[in-house]
Amino acid sequence: MKPSSSSISVAALLVAALLAIPACGNTSAKTPSTGTGGGGGGGQAGTLGTGGAGGGHAGTLGSGGGGGGQAGSLGTGGAGVTCTVVGAACASNAQCCSQSCDPVAKTCASSVTTCRGPGSSCGVATDCCNLQCDTTRAVCSSAANCTADNQTCAGSSTCCSGTCTGGKCQPLNTTCLTAGNPCTATDGGAGGCCSGLCSGGKCVLGASFCIQPGDVCVRDLDCCGGFCSKASGATEGVCANVGTTGTGNCAHDGVLCNGCGSCCSKNCGPWALTGVNVCQPGLGCKILNSLCTADSECCGGGSGTVTCTPATGGTVSIGVCSMNRGNQVPGGICRLTGGANACSNAESDCECVVSPKVQCCAYDTLGLPRCLGSGACNGDAGTGIFKGDDPNCCRQPGQTCNTAAECCHLSPCVPDSTGTLRCLTTTPNDGGIICVSPGGTCTATGDCCTGLVCNVAPGGIGTCATPPSTDAGICALYGQGCSAGVPCCNGIQCTYSPTGAVCNGQTGCTCYSPEL
Repeated sequence: MKPSSSSISVAALLVAALLAIPACGNTSAKTPSTGTGGGGGGGQAGTLGTGGAGGGHAGTLGSGGGGGGQAGSLGTGGAGVTCTVVGAACASNAQCCSQSCDPVAKTCASSVTTCRGPGSSCGVATDCCNLQCDTTRAVCSSAANCTADNQTCAGSSTCCSGTCTGGKCQPLNTTCLTAGNPCTATDGGAGGCCSGLCSGGKCVLGASFCIQPGDVCVRDLDCCGGFCSKASGATEGVCANVGTTGTGNCAHDGVLCNGCGSCCSKNCGPWALTGVNVCQPGLGCKILNSLCTADSECCGGGSGTVTCTPATGGTVSIGVCSMNRGNQVPGGICRLTGGANACSNAESDCECVVSPKVQCCAYDTLGLPRCLGSGACNGDAGTGIFKGDDPNCCRQPGQTCNTAAECCHLSPCVPDSTGTLRCLTTTPNDGGIICVSPGGTCTATGDCCTGLVCNVAPGGIGTCATPPSTDAGICALYGQGCSAGVPCCNGIQCTYSPTGAVCNGQTGCTCYSPEL
């Protein structure tokens, strides 16, 4: 089950979630609070948004007061909302039930961070808060909850598992509790749930921006691992990981983490809407072993050195970024000493025009050491390495890029309408932050303006969308731009990534803690 429309204390949710899953590289939990970068009293945390009958909207992030605040929780749609379901044509995010219109395909993308109430439009069971979609009418059923595992049932559609055999709902997973099943942990705790999140006495799907391995699913690309494994003839299954190649198996973006060493991205941090620690996607091009749909999405995909290799483990149309040979390509993870946010065993072997090659390795705006591209610098500055903090040699707005670490002022490196990564062309907002506005394309939530999240399916292109808000008085989420007037949520430091030090008025500061 996804979060119900009852009001939940986000502060309690975040605290319990963070206590349950230690921060990357640090076994001590952190109490969520306003991070470094702004003073004033902290604002109240937002609660679950509820839509009114006939047309509600997903809940928004909680507003902070006096320059502080905490992130809000997941939103739930109201009853009787008519909207466009996943896969149907769209022209804007507002048309879609998911609030996410794929900017390239122009169809509604899926999002597990919101769900629909009774009578609202749906395509599959996981679109509905009660995990029950009446597919004959394409609306969520009026039932308050789905029927738990091993309980009496009259038909499969009423079961949380989607399978009723011998008058009993059959479990999809016997090692953890799938969504909709009762759990006893305090709100925000794991409670034996596959998702790692128990809320309102039920296991919920939305601990992350994708569904966890082992939890209930219908669509492949709702799963963090890109594959929904179903029994023959079943409509519902459990999420599984597709096979990876290159440097061995690792946890894909969005999977729960207890230390960043297990993540393909080598970066573990709190998911924006729950505070639960998950493997964070890298900003810009996709890092080695990340899920992909085309070579061009991968760091080095245009060079022939890296390809999007079809994944194993299912009949899904998705692949994994795989390096064939040679030095680490621009955008790839490299090695720097001290202050790194990546638990990386990579070497400083970037493709580089100068020696030693470590000169082509620099921290991106998540504190990840990434290889930088090189070429003709600005004006007549000659050939050099593109560094976002070097005004004489950085990628200009609109130019192609691999990571924000190459873009002037460390502005986001995001896909254009064709999927090509380019340095963002917008000017700083009133917080002094260069960021993607609602409806703009993104690779991760860190690209989006404060209070927005990046809705992106595994291997896809995202858009910055709900929960909508303005920058004023709201804290910045993990990876987002921050400043003295826009502090970070969840006690995260506002950091200037080129130095790893606390932000001191520079442009391009972002929310991450170097010690993570």
